[in-house]
Amino acid sequence: MGEIVDELLLLPSHDTEHVCADCGDAIVYIDEVYLLQVVRPHLYNGRTLHYQVIDETDVEGGFLFDPYYYCIKCWETLFEKIRSDMSDELPVEDADSKFECVCCSSGIREMELVGIATLGEFHVSKRAPSGIRGPMFTPISNTDMLCIYCLTILNDGYIDMWPELSENSECTDCIQARCWRVGQCGCRCHYDPEEEEEEEEQPVVPYAFT
Repeated sequence: MGEIVDELLLLPSHDTEHVCADCGDAIVYIDEVYLLQVVRPHLYNGRTLHYQVIDETDVEGGFLFDPYYYCIKCWETLFEKIRSDMSDELPVEDADSKFECVCCSSGIREMELVGIATLGEFHVSKRAPSGIRGPMFTPISNTDMLCIYCLTILNDGYIDMWPELSENSECTDCIQARCWRVGQCGCRCHYDPEEEEEEEEQPVVPYAFT
């Protein structure tokens, strides 16, 4: 702790330049905060690996879903709201799932989109490639995994973070049903309105996943 305090004294401000995504308060060094990320989980030799989701249209290889930080109070409040919303919903059981949602207990398959919330602190980085030592997030607990439906409830109902959160442009009902697992779905959220206008005389064919 003494070493960290000495390093902080070298900085012009204890502010990390990050803010809580909900209340907007500044996040300072050594404060405990939650990092929320959208990833794809995978099991390898008994360990859970988290693959970042990259925006393939971004030449710089940025995140498709930006990560966000939350102060403990805001994250715990949001989490309890989601848990309350899901209290009357039965968990979606799935024999092929390897993980379980910490909020609703639904099964999660490998490489499906999930949210992971990690408790951690910002410390002063030990390296300074630019000559300026900045903040480095350091986890201090295991991650909590949220299924994509609970993440959608959070994103659509309480705080807007990602405008296109879905596997294949599904509506909320399709996300809840995990329709991508069955290979096809007849919901209209899978159709392109412009294509429908051009082919309005043609019979509707269920959407097929590739």
